[in-house]
Amino acid sequence: VQDTKESISDSEPNFYLTPLNIPLEDDTTNYIDYFEDTSSLPVSMAPLVQSLNMTAASTDTLYQENNYDSFYEHSVFVGDSLSVGFQNFCIQQSDSITSESTYFLAKESGSAKAAISSKALTTYANIMPEYQGKVQYIEDSISQMTDIQKVFICYGMNDLVSSTPEQFVQNMETLMNRILAKNPNVSIYVLSIPCVMADVQTGHLSNSSIQAANVLLAETCVTKQWGFINTAEYLMNTNLAIHEKYSSDGYVHENNSAYHVWTKVLRNYAYESSCSS
Repeated sequence: VQDTKESISDSEPNFYLTPLNIPLEDDTTNYIDYFEDTSSLPVSMAPLVQSLNMTAASTDTLYQENNYDSFYEHSVFVGDSLSVGFQNFCIQQSDSITSESTYFLAKESGSAKAAISSKALTTYANIMPEYQGKVQYIEDSISQMTDIQKVFICYGMNDLVSSTPEQFVQNMETLMNRILAKNPNVSIYVLSIPCVMADVQTGHLSNSSIQAANVLLAETCVTKQWGFINTAEYLMNTNLAIHEKYSSDGYVHENNSAYHVWTKVLRNYAYESSCSS
């Protein structure tokens, strides 16, 4: 795993940073959405889109052998503090899904909206991920990595503070189009936005808006033939909020027990993808 950071225990919260609470100006309309058209790919070649059932799910039936972990080689995980936490978790684990060719472009308080802003490298540089010590656009960082074949992206927690689900998904689509414009041979995989504690209502951010955004993300992935990985439903309780045992701060962040679930879902996704190809 690239960019080693300090390890954290199950009981320690993963980054107590409040979701981005400053409005980012909508300055993305000047970007041209040009990218490799994947809409004509045969279904068997398109990444797997997992279904959303809007109910709590159990990991008991998920495939858990590590013989498909090579699926995550030559890949990069893009995201916010949740992905930073997963990166640190993977560093600690001897049985991680990641390898030496797995990279992370993750930053606390990061968002898709900031990543596509014309001010990403100035005003919002402090919430943009670095690659080789340099803050740059995500698509540029990926283009400098060696033999990247897959991009796994998990944004939304900070975006939904100041954006509606529709606005967020549009920004995500713009970001992924920009990644593909610079890196036309990569495959895109979207991780669902995890749920939060039941009483969270920060701007537009709530479990209701997260569920709405996840539905739109899954629909977009079907249309664009991008992958969609449903982690959220394996972390939620019967009230569709994150289960308390997976929360590190009683708010929006997750602990290592939650990242064990991420690993199980991702390992099962690799297996299902191999079966569908």
